[in-house]
Amino acid sequence: MTKNELIDCLEKEKTLYLGTDKKKERRMRRSCHRRYLMWQALYYFRKAQYYNAVRGDRKENRVARIAAQYLFCYYDRKRNRSGAAAGIEIGLGSSIGVGVDFWHGGIVINGTLGDHCVLHGNNVIGNKGRGRETETPVIGNGVDIGAGAVIIGDVIIAENSKVGAGAVVTHSFMQNGSVLVGVPAKMINHSVSENSEA
Repeated sequence: MTKNELIDCLEKEKTLYLGTDKKKERRMRRSCHRRYLMWQALYYFRKAQYYNAVRGDRKENRVARIAAQYLFCYYDRKRNRSGAAAGIEIGLGSSIGVGVDFWHGGIVINGTLGDHCVLHGNNVIGNKGRGRETETPVIGNGVDIGAGAVIIGDVIIAENSKVGAGAVVTHSFMQNGSVLVGVPAKMINHSVSENSEA
């Protein structure tokens, strides 16, 4: 992510979480509103991740890399503190798309999330444990993940899918718009559910 892309992403997410009313934003900050804490955790994650990439980039000049080292340490500390306050843990190696929307805490992410995903809380997205740290989920754009849903292992979830509350996803679902429910998660047949609603 370039610096301009980072700035654009941060502006979009600030609007998503806090809106455009400055007075409302100040009230949210003073009251430690849940949405403010969620935004802050995501903000510091993005800053820490950006400076972590810059400090390791050999194409950058030495001064920029040294400055990035200090900025990374500063933002990483902020990331840890704000994440603890919001109840969100995002691994530094995770890839989070623009406009991800957290609604409640208890979220752990170690994997890839596409743009405009929604997480309703108490979600775990990650590997299957020690020795399998690199086997993490890849979740497409616009996926809605219900409260208490768990997605673990080297799985792919297609765009615009919905993961039901409490579902446990342990294998891939490649069809866009899938609706996944149960333990282990299974895809609901779209034609049956559409006909039953008619």
